[in-house]
Amino acid sequence: MPILAFAAVSPMAHRAAGRLGIERTVLAAMAFLTIGIVIRSACGTTGLWVGTLVIGCSIAVGNVLVPAIVKRDYPGRTSLATGIYSACMIGMAAFASAVTLPLSDAIGWRGTLGIWAVPAGIVTLL
Repeated sequence: MPILAFAAVSPMAHRAAGRLGIERTVLAAMAFLTIGIVIRSACGTTGLWVGTLVIGCSIAVGNVLVPAIVKRDYPGRTSLATGIYSACMIGMAAFASAVTLPLSDAIGWRGTLGIWAVPAGIVTLL
C-alpha cells in the first residue's frame, strides 16, 4: 500500500507546494505522518490500513519536496546536504529496526507502532 500511495501522491506534491508553499506542504505532511502513526497504532485493523495509507502519502510528499528544499537552500553543497539527510533517515530506520522488537516485547505491538509518533510529532513542532 505505501508504494501505491507513493505512485498516487508523488505527482501531486509539487502542485500542493505551489499552492501552499513548500515549507507548509512539508509541515502538513509531517503532521499527517504523526496522525497516521497514531491512527495505525490505536484504531484496530481498519486503523492499521488507513494509518498506513496516510503514512505512505505523507512520506511520498516528503520524498518529492525535501530534495527540492535541499537543492534550493544548499545550492553549492547539495550533495553534502543530501548525504547528511539521507544518512539521518537511514540511521533512524536502523535504530527503529533495532529497538522495535524489544519495545514490542515490553509494551506490545500497538504501543511499539505508536511510540514512533513521538519523534514525528517533535519534528513537526520544531
